[in-house]
Amino acid sequence: MKKIILISLIAVIVGMTTDCKSQNANSADIKIYEGYTDLGLPSGTLWKDTNEVGFFSFDTAMSIFGDNLPTKEQMEELVNICKWEWDGANYKVIGPNGNYILLPAAGRIVDGTYADAYSICVQGCYWTSTQGDPIADMTAAWNLWFYLGKIKITNSPHWIGLSIRLVKRKTA
Repeated sequence: MKKIILISLIAVIVGMTTDCKSQNANSADIKIYEGYTDLGLPSGTLWKDTNEVGFFSFDTAMSIFGDNLPTKEQMEELVNICKWEWDGANYKVIGPNGNYILLPAAGRIVDGTYADAYSICVQGCYWTSTQGDPIADMTAAWNLWFYLGKIKITNSPHWIGLSIRLVKRKTA
């Protein structure tokens, strides 16, 4: 019963956040790498154009996506090198080369049973693959967090359901 409620809740949230989830609108003459965008970052990291559907605990995200999750260092590069513009529901993250991705403020799932409804279209949280410092004896991992104009890399417990944005290395 609990799983059915959670799945129903996620379906409602995904439906509610449709306006918050946008596709990239880079111009047609920009080289696209099979659904990934080259932001011109020094690391050569390519960022997927869209989020994975749903919210994931850290452990589930690692088991499903593994090496395709960004590291803490890749997320820090995104935060520190790119220009961030808020449009009311997404951050437009513009790389040094002018290409961009949109990061929706999709909210998060807390305790696996309910969503922070207040945070939909206001707050965005994205896991990295990097283990964090323990929080009150709980295992934790690093993630990107943005809310009301604040953008930072923070540490959260593994069990919170966050968004996923995948990465890959540029190939010649």
